[in-house]
Amino acid sequence: MDSIKSLTSEFFRNIAKNGLEIRSGQVEMAEDVCTAIETKKPLAVEAEIGIGKSYAYLVPAVLQFFKEYRQIIIATSTIALQEQLYKDIHNVMEMLGVNAEIILAKGIKNYVCKRRLRGLANKQNDDKLLSKICSFVNDSIQDISSIKMKIPPKVWEKINVSNFGSDYCKFCDFSTSCCYNVIRKKIRTEHNIVICNQNMLVSHLMNEKGIFNPNCSAIIVDEAHNIEEKFRSAFTESYDRIELIYEINKCVDMIQPQDRRLAETLVKSIGKTVNELFKELAGQVQQQKKDSDNDMETFFCNYTTAVKKCVYDLCSKLKRFEKFVNVPTTEILNFAERLKNVSGNDVI
Repeated sequence: MDSIKSLTSEFFRNIAKNGLEIRSGQVEMAEDVCTAIETKKPLAVEAEIGIGKSYAYLVPAVLQFFKEYRQIIIATSTIALQEQLYKDIHNVMEMLGVNAEIILAKGIKNYVCKRRLRGLANKQNDDKLLSKICSFVNDSIQDISSIKMKIPPKVWEKINVSNFGSDYCKFCDFSTSCCYNVIRKKIRTEHNIVICNQNMLVSHLMNEKGIFNPNCSAIIVDEAHNIEEKFRSAFTESYDRIELIYEINKCVDMIQPQDRRLAETLVKSIGKTVNELFKELAGQVQQQKKDSDNDMETFFCNYTTAVKKCVYDLCSKLKRFEKFVNVPTTEILNFAERLKNVSGNDVI
């Protein structure tokens, strides 16, 4: 069987027949991609705009898939590029005279959750917008880009897929007809070519069980300069002052009426500590700006005595809140406890 490099070279030699322009940088890149795939070694390519880098890796990717019939993963950072690659790879397959299943796996929030939609529609059974959305979903259209109507963000947030893999998903009546569930099952158990976003790839690499088929053949990352930020975001937990106070106030809504007065007193005390903490951090930011000659975008926490005192006080007050009103503040308390155990350089 011919190597994918020789087949790729033949493709680009005949490229004029398919109405495409021959580009030297593109051919060189394609050959490098072939070598990396065949030798199973990593490759980083910085390609100029306009050399046709998509075809330079799509042709070897398709040929490799048909050589081994093992999954190929292509990850990029925008939906627009995902959709463009979906079109491009079908063009490549048509030129090569082959056909394979291509899975376009967008981010989780791009799909309707049929269970959440049904629940909201039942509560607001006269809502015309929800009725129209239901009619699309009943026709098996669950991707927001395929629903040909404008959906306000506040409505979409209530009906899109969230917390995939939770108990709700495991026992959901719609699991077999859920578009996102079907996609996840296919990319986990079957051999196909997957075009996903970089966040999904990062989640796969961080997840012990993984998301994709464990026997995949190659991973290609387009716009790789963005992936560092994806990993940083995946390893970062953050709250701003308003978010922290909002999450704490939400806990009060779960409290019995007879305990409300005590809870509000404790929350007021917690809020005071949060404000003191962020006042100290804001002062550090201003000082770092003053000391820097550059336009800084990231600021590091100097773990001063004042900051440490605020963090310890916050943990203590959250525990006291849980004890006296019997309502968990799990996520916030865990966040505060982690702050107690990190060095200043880990907090930005």
